[in-house]
Amino acid sequence: MWPQAGKAQVRDSLGSDTLANFPAGFRLAGVRVVAGRRLTVTGGVGAVEMRLDSPGSMPIPTLEQALREMPLVRVRENSRGEAQPSLRGATDRHIAVLVDGVPLSLGWDHRTDLSIIPLTAAQTIHLLRGLSSVLYGPNVLAGVVSIDVARGIERLEPPPQATLSAALDEDGGLILGGAVARSLESAGGQWLLQGGGGFRDRPGVSIPGISGDPALLSTDGDLRLNSDVRHRDAFLSVRYQGDEGGWMAFTSSGFDVERGVPPEIQEADPRLWRYPDQTRVITAFSGGTGRKETGWGMGDLEASLGIDFGSFRIQRFDAPTFANVIEEEEGEDRTGPLPSGCSGNTASARGEIYGRL
Repeated sequence: MWPQAGKAQVRDSLGSDTLANFPAGFRLAGVRVVAGRRLTVTGGVGAVEMRLDSPGSMPIPTLEQALREMPLVRVRENSRGEAQPSLRGATDRHIAVLVDGVPLSLGWDHRTDLSIIPLTAAQTIHLLRGLSSVLYGPNVLAGVVSIDVARGIERLEPPPQATLSAALDEDGGLILGGAVARSLESAGGQWLLQGGGGFRDRPGVSIPGISGDPALLSTDGDLRLNSDVRHRDAFLSVRYQGDEGGWMAFTSSGFDVERGVPPEIQEADPRLWRYPDQTRVITAFSGGTGRKETGWGMGDLEASLGIDFGSFRIQRFDAPTFANVIEEEEGEDRTGPLPSGCSGNTASARGEIYGRL
């Protein structure tokens, strides 16, 4: 209601001023304001998909290099020279890394070094931020990094029969990679066979414009001390896609790495380490029914079973010249359905079902 009565001087149609009396009160019509609403989702999970043919920085990147080009994720290097992800401020201990459903990170402190995971065989990378499904296994409080090589419910497009990639940077780094593929049509579906390998040789990384102990920066003034990497990998994958939607896949890949760990210039007593040998073999069997009509709506059942084993050797030196080894450590890790009696064996299997009412 208008708060009080009043008089106003108005001009009529003839141009003369007229004193108009307004009522003591009157009602204003309602005003409706409509604004767009931002899209919201239950649970707050965000997903990003990257196809490995889309990055333009370099061919056959490592997982570290691919994630550095993706939004919403940060990659940091720790004092051991390992690249670790960070999502929404959470640490790498709460992020699962999967290859065709097989986890590469298990337990509280079994983390994965992203810098040595090759993507020569990968088709896509899925990044899930925040709380995801419990079907992805443990340590997924912050998110999931899922790498798909041969698994998936959709029919894959036949890749080129042969590909060759090469790159050379200004510091002398060399990247070579190649793959062959064959698509076979059968009476009941499609067979897709792929194989290939990659080679990466990096003599070192350029020194940034920072101050520090020259003995910990470089020996020749151009490249960072002990930052060289030599990486070799190979893979084989077989996938069958049925005409009715069912599918199964087998993937096996392995790599061997020799690399150094650049000393931390901010430390008075930094680690003087080298990894003369790091190896890993990942084998996965996966399959699914495809999208089917069920009593609860459309559903899909998937399962993955795999084995992951590797070894490493660390050398510690007494001086930045990296000439005299004073300590050495070796280790092995195995994850998979191995014979009983072996310590630390863990069978990894994952099933998924999606329902829509």
